[in-house]
Amino acid sequence: EHMKKTTLLHMPIGKTARVCGIAEECSQKQRLDSLNIRAGKNIKKITKQPFNGPIVVKIDSTNISLSASIAKYIIIEEATIS
Repeated sequence: EHMKKTTLLHMPIGKTARVCGIAEECSQKQRLDSLNIRAGKNIKKITKQPFNGPIVVKIDSTNISLSASIAKYIIIEEATIS
């Protein structure tokens, strides 16, 4: 099965997908890792604020607010979206 990859920024609201990695050019990797956002984790996109506002996601049982400028570096596998 071919996994189509996209980013958290472009993932539909209300969907859950698997994180496959963080883009190399992201300077916030350590912060994301400390928030449990890393490869293999399931991430649910709860909401997206208008314009360039933050994105709220759920990892495990924790809601986390991320800026759009960071969400664009979080790579997810679209084939695992449910």
